[in-house]
Amino acid sequence: MFRPCIDVKFNQVVQLEQGEKLALTDERSPVEIAKIYQDDNLQGGHMIDLEGGSNKGVILPALQYGNLQVGGGIRLDNGKDYLNAGATHLIFSSAVFKEDGIHWLMLEKLRDLYGADKIVLAPDVKHDRHIYVNQWKSKTEVKLSRALLEKLSEYCDEFLVHSIEVEGMESGIDTELVDFLATSCDKKITYAGGGTDVQVVRDLHKKGLDITIGKAYFSGKVKHEDLVSVNRELAAVL
Repeated sequence: MFRPCIDVKFNQVVQLEQGEKLALTDERSPVEIAKIYQDDNLQGGHMIDLEGGSNKGVILPALQYGNLQVGGGIRLDNGKDYLNAGATHLIFSSAVFKEDGIHWLMLEKLRDLYGADKIVLAPDVKHDRHIYVNQWKSKTEVKLSRALLEKLSEYCDEFLVHSIEVEGMESGIDTELVDFLATSCDKKITYAGGGTDVQVVRDLHKKGLDITIGKAYFSGKVKHEDLVSVNRELAAVL
């Protein structure tokens, strides 16, 4: 299935290339876009605060429709603010993935506080399959593997995995990573990076994966109505 996204920076909806270069800015507010997703039954999307919590004021209202996961700047002391506002899940990356390894104690605390059913883990990788954090600027010593995903599955409901080097480039998906994820674990996985058409939604669905499409969606290269249609098509055959 297609899962939508909303990336927020400077209180605006944006799209970046490889997590750094500003590619485009959308004139609509996060809450306007979230309502469109809800009206067209686009569920399971995510909203990311690219400034680690600085955009909370525009993000909280967009959670009212109960159709979005949220990440960026979420900690032990503020996650319930987002859940109470309507977030379905809390997304964690830098809070648990560190340059020197995985903060397992933090994972336990997050699970105890919020419940694994409310947690999405986001191990975002480059072609070397190492996990990168801090807006994808810092390389960790942790390398993605089936054993790791199986162990992490004890602490979360889903995974969200970006292929950093194709993210926002509209150059096609990372097929090697997709094939790996398709056989990695039993948890739901949403792949992100390089999606440029509707067919890729069908292709990944056959592999048991969901996909989010960002830049190609917001630039209009892939049409909103076409993605709504493909989700309806796939839902009809489930």
